[in-house]
Amino acid sequence: VIGLLCAAAGIARDDMGRISELAALDMVVRVDREGRLEKDYQTAGGGSWPGLGKYHVIRADGSRSGPGCVTSNRYYLSDAEFLVALGGPAHLLKGLHNALADPVWPLYLGRKGYVASKPIWLRDGLVGKDPMSALRCYPWEPRSERSVPSQIRLVVECDPEEGQRRMDVPICYEQGRRSFAPRYVKNLWFDPAKWLLSAEEVGECTCQD
Repeated sequence: VIGLLCAAAGIARDDMGRISELAALDMVVRVDREGRLEKDYQTAGGGSWPGLGKYHVIRADGSRSGPGCVTSNRYYLSDAEFLVALGGPAHLLKGLHNALADPVWPLYLGRKGYVASKPIWLRDGLVGKDPMSALRCYPWEPRSERSVPSQIRLVVECDPEEGQRRMDVPICYEQGRRSFAPRYVKNLWFDPAKWLLSAEEVGECTCQD
């Protein structure tokens, strides 16, 4: 999430001040669709460029491998859908909302070939509510009557003794200096038919702040 915001706002990888400002935002995630875990088979190195000779794969210690091909399996979520609510200073959230509408750099999900199937920017994404209340205001739309689940998951930040550790709070994105700090999250479950607000109640969430 922070990486997407940095790309939208044009924040450089080594701008640790602005990155830490984004990392300090409150965040709650609503998992509207869990998706499917898929595997991507990848290869690197082990070939040659026309007229340039053979090229090699650089190892972690800086040495060069032989011309053999390096293979790996990378995993990603397919057909998943998440709604993220952020809380923080109004001027910062407004700036990020505008940046998502007109991003400085392309927005993608981990790899440049993985773009979101829906716009990441929501026209009505600014509401005068805390993150949890904002998620209750935003409607959830099933793809069919058979796809309506009895429960939907929320991922919320919590104290260390309450949740699971995640090493994903960015400190620096700079190549060779990538570093992350821990945070703790837990899952909450709710019945969408009861937890989400009605259309009449949603009308109260439209104030911009």
